[in-house]
Amino acid sequence: MAQPPAASPPPDKPASWRGYLLVAIGTAILTGLVALWLNRPKPQPIALHPPPTSVPTSTPAPAPTPAPVVVFVSGAVQTPGLYSLPPDARVGDALKAAGGFSDAANVNAVNQAEYVWDGAQIHVPALSEPSVMEPPAGVSGVTRGPSGIDLSEELSATGLVDLNRATLEELDALPGIGPAKAQAIIDGRPYDSIEDLDRVPGIGPAIIAQLRDLVTVP
Repeated sequence: MAQPPAASPPPDKPASWRGYLLVAIGTAILTGLVALWLNRPKPQPIALHPPPTSVPTSTPAPAPTPAPVVVFVSGAVQTPGLYSLPPDARVGDALKAAGGFSDAANVNAVNQAEYVWDGAQIHVPALSEPSVMEPPAGVSGVTRGPSGIDLSEELSATGLVDLNRATLEELDALPGIGPAKAQAIIDGRPYDSIEDLDRVPGIGPAIIAQLRDLVTVP
């Protein structure tokens, strides 16, 4: 008759307690991690602000920089030609840009302190050019055009500049008249009176008043 199997030995009690201890430790660690995650600090929300409104300032905006002026320097200078100058430049600045006077220049015939303007021609006469004659009766002193050309010789020879017959150079030498206005005067011929100059572009009552004693319409 077969013998019944032998009964299993009772479990090792110390080993069972170690298992329970490990389970308890694992449970405590897991519980602590869950608690830390639930109690983690929350970041501050980002505050969205409306764009700032423009606030008027008492500081005025800077004025635009004036454009430079372009002048033509001719005659007895080192390097005749076109030159760009600051808006407040004078004739002396234009002469300096052109390299200064040449050895043949009549230095005393040019007013270096005169202001220049856009489109002006600055002509430096040479010493060899005809000498200036005395102006006729009724004309005091020496009359110069904006380019520095002396008009006394023209006035003494003809009395007045004929608007219907004068050359471009003669008209250019008149005060307030440059090459562009001189050509416009020629293009607008004939004239019946000095007041007819009012129809020439760029010529108004102020310039006509300057020319009244210098020009004529026969």
